[in-house]
Amino acid sequence: FSSANILLSITAFLGNSLILFALHKEYSLHPPSKLLYRCLATINSLVGLVVQPLSATYRMSLVHEHWSFCRYARDAIVISSYVLCGVSLMKMTALSVDRLLAMLLGLRYKEIVTLRRTYIILAIVWVVCLVTGLFLSQLPYRPLVPYHNYTTWPGNLSHLVHRDFPRSRSRVRQRVRSKQDMMATTNLTESGTHTQTFHESLCSPIWLGDFKQQSISFSAVNIFFSITAILGNSLILVALHKESSLHPPSKLLYSCLATSDLLVGLVNQPLYAAYWMSVVHENWSFCRYARDATVISSYVLCGVSLMTMTAISVDRLLAMLLGMRYKEIVTLRRIYIILAIVWVVCLVAGLFSYLNYRIGLWYRIITIPSCLVISVASYTKIFRALTHHRAQIQDHVQRQPSQPNALNMARYRKAVYNAIWVQLALVACYVPQFIVRIVTFLSAKRFSNLFVIYGMGIFILFFNSTLNPFLYCWKISEVRRAVKQTIRQAICFAEGGTHTQTFHESLCSPIWLGDFKQQSISFSAVNIFFSITAILGNSLILVALHKESSLHPPSKLLYRCLATTDLLVGLVNQPLYAAYWMSVVHEHWSFCRYARDATVISNYVLCGVSLMTMTAISVDRLLAMLLGLRYKEIVTLRRTYIILAIVWVGCLVAGLISHLNYRIGLWYRIITIPSCLVISVASYTKIFRALSRHQAQIQDHVQRQPSQPNALNMARYRKAVYNAIWVQLALVACYVPQFTVKIVIFLSTKSGFSNFFIFLGMANVLLFFNSTLNPFLFCWKISEVRRAVKQTIRQAICFAEGGTHMQTFHESLCSPIWLGDFKQQSISFSAVNIFFSITAILGNSLILVALHKESSLHPPSKLLYSCLATSDLLVGLVNQPLYAAGWMSVVYEHWSFCRYARDATVISSSVLCVVSLMTMTAISVDRLLAMLLGLRYKEIVTLRRTYIILTIVWVVCIVAGLFSYLNYRIGLWYRIITIPSCLVISVASYTKIFRALSHHQAQLQDHVQRQRSQPNALNMARYRKAVYNAIWVQLALVVCYFPQFILRIVIFLSAKRFSNLFLIYGMGIFILFFNSTLNPFLYCWKISEVRRAVKQTIRQAICFAVG
Repeated sequence: FSSANILLSITAFLGNSLILFALHKEYSLHPPSKLLYRCLATINSLVGLVVQPLSATYRMSLVHEHWSFCRYARDAIVISSYVLCGVSLMKMTALSVDRLLAMLLGLRYKEIVTLRRTYIILAIVWVVCLVTGLFLSQLPYRPLVPYHNYTTWPGNLSHLVHRDFPRSRSRVRQRVRSKQDMMATTNLTESGTHTQTFHESLCSPIWLGDFKQQSISFSAVNIFFSITAILGNSLILVALHKESSLHPPSKLLYSCLATSDLLVGLVNQPLYAAYWMSVVHENWSFCRYARDATVISSYVLCGVSLMTMTAISVDRLLAMLLGMRYKEIVTLRRIYIILAIVWVVCLVAGLFSYLNYRIGLWYRIITIPSCLVISVASYTKIFRALTHHRAQIQDHVQRQPSQPNALNMARYRKAVYNAIWVQLALVACYVPQFIVRIVTFLSAKRFSNLFVIYGMGIFILFFNSTLNPFLYCWKISEVRRAVKQTIRQAICFAEGGTHTQTFHESLCSPIWLGDFKQQSISFSAVNIFFSITAILGNSLILVALHKESSLHPPSKLLYRCLATTDLLVGLVNQPLYAAYWMSVVHEHWSFCRYARDATVISNYVLCGVSLMTMTAISVDRLLAMLLGLRYKEIVTLRRTYIILAIVWVGCLVAGLISHLNYRIGLWYRIITIPSCLVISVASYTKIFRALSRHQAQIQDHVQRQPSQPNALNMARYRKAVYNAIWVQLALVACYVPQFTVKIVIFLSTKSGFSNFFIFLGMANVLLFFNSTLNPFLFCWKISEVRRAVKQTIRQAICFAEGGTHMQTFHESLCSPIWLGDFKQQSISFSAVNIFFSITAILGNSLILVALHKESSLHPPSKLLYSCLATSDLLVGLVNQPLYAAGWMSVVYEHWSFCRYARDATVISSSVLCVVSLMTMTAISVDRLLAMLLGLRYKEIVTLRRTYIILTIVWVVCIVAGLFSYLNYRIGLWYRIITIPSCLVISVASYTKIFRALSHHQAQLQDHVQRQRSQPNALNMARYRKAVYNAIWVQLALVVCYFPQFILRIVIFLSAKRFSNLFLIYGMGIFILFFNSTLNPFLYCWKISEVRRAVKQTIRQAICFAVG
């Protein structure tokens, strides 16, 4: 340290001396600015001359243990640091102000900022810093790690220094330092540690037996006022959105205050209720999480409310002081910046308070009084100004009545009183909690009753979020009118219903053009991704629930119904919603309307079933509590089936009627969603009250009758209740945003609701996300399902059991198990395969001839389509005849020939079907390269390279087919890896293509127009058509391949007898082969060049036959 200080001292002195010499020569700078820079350089030079040498000296005195000289050096460093660093900081501040004045004053800058005034300011700064340095150096100095002044240490430790220890004085010094450090730290943090102890004791067994009833009361009250805060502040935000007479910055401040109150109702109060319930049920780990989350969110939201109220008071003061300049200075942009700073500061303070409790304590001690003092000072100043200058301002208004910006005193006074009422409500709600914090901070005794007082203080603090909406309606007439109008619209319904229906119809109209294409592509991609996760997750949960036998059958049936609806959301809703967004991108409005209506109907059905099933689960848990030993007699599997059937029928009917009349659907949602939520909340409230009051009695009952197998196991029951609550909370969290958006659209009266499209899309994504989230909740919270899922995954990973099982099924395809059951079906399958074999041969032969004649297609693309048609032709020539022969050998019980036909079919299918799949993937990549490479496409994608790629594909597929025949597991893994990989590459390629088409369509069209003479320029219309052609063929392939792939997975995972799987397996293979017949019709329908060539070939064939 000493060496570094000496080195920096020399460099600081030389560098700043050079700067002073340069500033002395420079004449172009404005003299006051030059003086400030010279003063700053002088200070830095003095730091190098004085402070750094003193610091080096101090460090060397420590080395040589010259303690008396060490004290002098230390004091000199402290004084010089206070003076020079303070002056340096103030000079930098003066420079920033100087630059600001140069901007604001313009030509008057040199008149106001003179050299004389700058000298006066610098003299004042030096005097203030000198006095402050001398004053602060005389204050008691308590170092955390003392190096000196051993004689002043407490506890009679000085004798240790003066005694002569021949062995090691350094060890003595280390012990003395450690003891003094510990004592100083203890003295410094005693109160903070005490408060932190109280904070930590909020989740400890100190609660047991004393505060359970109060905890339940606090939880219920917070839930009730959470609902009122949400409803009230939502209504206020809608009213403020409609109201246009308020000044925009003032309106923004009230909107921010209402938003923070709304978030208190949405976040803080539910967390606080959850905290109290965790205390009741002694879940101390969850209690700590809820406590910490409540503390952080309280710091953020309550801090924002307090600072916003302070900003409102300052806004009212500025409206008084600035007069007609108020609207010029207090702008919407500046208020946005201030509020952004407030939110960021409160967020950072909340996070730091969580990391260090003392920071939060000091943050509250500084922030709350500061805000209150600023508010009181602002309103005092306002009332003094109103009292003193009322006559003058009124005279000014009377003399200049025509000025539109003259301050309307009556309106201003009313606005001030409105703000004061809200301010007083905030103070009244915040002061009790602040006093409790101070009492807790200062108290050193046991604080048994402080827990209840602390809970009441927090409740009163949160109650402010419910109180504010009523104050807005009572005191602000503009808000009151807007709220009344909104309530009338909701009651009368006519205007709102029609408006919502108009919005619903506008979801498929040219209003989208140019505005939402990027968002539409994003929504489509997200829905496709979550559709896949929902399908996989819920399929796994259904398999696990099918295996699990420890769950009570009716409860298990309810969870299976919920997983089934989530699976159907992934299979139906999300693909439909993705198709809807893509139709918006490509402006296919007729298809858009079909997709929209199908999505709405399926939403009504599946989301309604999910919500009602969750309500049924909550009622099931309540009945398990109330009925006790009679539960299994009353809640039977048959009755549960009847209830679920009624639910499905009711939701189907409601979905269809809602499609016919939109208002019915609107009322259906308004009635159903709150009703289900109220029933669920009432059920769980009743459950927790019963658990709290009767837990001891029930446990005694179980102990007295241990032999009864039907006695209610309270621990298991409580676990089941918590599992159901987690799923319920996830459903509510995913459903509430969409319900809120629907209500906002219903209440809004503006016609230009452009952003509602995006909000509705995000809400629907979140709604559908519940279907992906539930499987993870099942695995996380329900141990039986988690075990079954783990077992299923282990079987899939280890593969031994599943692979052997699959191979057993494969071998049973040629065994007497078929006799007497499937002969008729075998003949049908054989006949159908022969028929479609002929159509595949004829169709693909015709396509190959047409492609051979067609010269307008790019040769590599033409080669890829030819390869696809060739593989389809070989399917018709080889696969389908072999498959028909296999079915006929089953009919005639030629088992040896059956095995040969089966093996030949498997090998040829492994080769030809995978070649088709990889060729389709290559076509998608070819379309992507045509987009990305532009004019370089024909240079890079050549015929030779395409031949090489296709040769590799054929060789790989032939080798894989042979290995699959030698080892069935290799073939199984080959399909599991190949099919998803190809599909992912294709989806990624087409997604990239559509994003590029949406982003760069205008630029590419301009490029084509500027270079019309270039024959290789990319024709966007033709390219888009080629992409759509490829997509149709791709979709046909996926539709035909997907059932067989799903069937393989089902056979792989199933462990039971699979009698009907033979028939389903045959249908899956038939659909797979049907793709070879379908493709030629797609070529003719979608590719105009191929269609013309086919027509020409058919005419030539007819003419040849006639001739």
